[in-house]
Amino acid sequence: MNRKIIFLLLALALPVLVFVFLKFFGKNEFVVEPLYQTAELKLPLDCAGIKFPYFISDSVYSFLKRGHETDSLLVILYESRAKDVKASADQLIRVQESFQFGTGLGLKRIAMEDKSIACSLLLQSSLDLVLVDAKKRIRGQYNSNDRDEVDRLMTELDIILKRY
Repeated sequence: MNRKIIFLLLALALPVLVFVFLKFFGKNEFVVEPLYQTAELKLPLDCAGIKFPYFISDSVYSFLKRGHETDSLLVILYESRAKDVKASADQLIRVQESFQFGTGLGLKRIAMEDKSIACSLLLQSSLDLVLVDAKKRIRGQYNSNDRDEVDRLMTELDIILKRY
């Protein structure tokens, strides 16, 4: 009889002890690491002279921030790379409905094809959305025509903005 009581107490106390331990010593936190901080990732073939850890140049960053000076995160749509402009617009409407643009988060559309900007953003040919932070680091690259990619953007924005 005594053994049953001991086992019952252990069965009840062990999960409580694990919960208390994790509550005080564990972190339930996700992090979206900046891209291109090590040389292990693939770069676009026609972009040369990239140094790691990678930061967007001051001139390109000031061009991108024009009109978004107060925003700490910037979602950049490189429209000339978008395969289906209507689908991209629909996906961006989803993002705009979920997030308050203009309160720390900005949206910049680039309509022209500019190789220097594409190389500065290290865009692969299939990608047309880039997430840039205030420290001039690329936080993510996405395909605006792909719903799963835009969902990933929204999840990463939640994580970066700590809305989870």
